[in-house]
Amino acid sequence: MEKKKNQSRYCLYFDGASKHNPEKAGARARGIILDPNGKENVTYEWGLGQISNNKVESYSMLMGTRIIKKREIQNPIIIERLSHNNRGNEPKQKSKQ
Repeated sequence: MEKKKNQSRYCLYFDGASKHNPEKAGARARGIILDPNGKENVTYEWGLGQISNNKVESYSMLMGTRIIKKREIQNPIIIERLSHNNRGNEPKQKSKQ
């Protein structure tokens, strides 16, 4: 999914990953919030230690929604999955196959 310009709402794209799910490796949560013109409003990334992939995905969404609330952004669109090929520059939506 490409950035949509001139949309009427902010968009949160988020993702999380855990190596060796959840053995002795770290997990990272990250996301990006785009303004209605498709420009980066904020990006975030946190290391979360040893937790499962499902939990890190949930924490990533929670972190993004907390940022949205703190910035008082009204009625955002929340979309799971950033592409693993980029680091927050170009949002991608998970393909449904």
